Amino acid sequence: MFSVTLFWKYIYRPLEQVLAQGATVYLNTYTLKNADYANNLGIELEVRQQLGIDSYLKNFHLYGNAMFQNSNVKDDRTGNTQRPLQGQSPYLVNTGILFKEPKTNINFDVFYNRYGRQIVIIGVPVEFNNLYILPRHRIDVQIGKTFKEKFMMKVAFQDILAQPFYKVQFQQNEKTGQLKDARLAMKTSVGRLITVSLQYRF
Repeated sequence: MFSVTLFWKYIYRPLEQVLAQGATVYLNTYTLKNADYANNLGIELEVRQQLGIDSYLKNFHLYGNAMFQNSNVKDDRTGNTQRPLQGQSPYLVNTGILFKEPKTNINFDVFYNRYGRQIVIIGVPVEFNNLYILPRHRIDVQIGKTFKEKFMMKVAFQDILAQPFYKVQFQQNEKTGQLKDARLAMKTSVGRLITVSLQYRF
């Protein structure tokens, strides 16, 4: 299965996080304000495919979802005009491969996620540039097995790469600048998470 969706949205007075007067990024102090309006145009792609019909590959399923969008905000209150909508990524990618072996009742799933840079807090021109969170890769793995059609045991490994979250400011090239070109405001690491669960079906 493959699908394509085109979309356009007009948002009247979107509510966004804006730097509070007299605050600094280190205090992480912001307020909420309404911009004048925003336009958002994008495309979403989705695919789901079984890799085989008669062969062993029929136990594998591939899926993917990708969204690409471009937003434009008119905001006269802060003077920060013609910028992306706060909190919105220009792209979002989710993909994965699922395996299920009917004879052994073992399933194995691998998931991948990545998003584009997004504005966390809207700045004020000259005084304080927009605060961005940079893209990062995420991979999750889940292994499961069913016993006697009643019990299911799962082991999940979340965020295996454990890449840090970077919040930065750019003096220029906000759309294309890299970490080395930015002023680092905050770096956060959440680490990996491993969970084990046992489920019983009545």
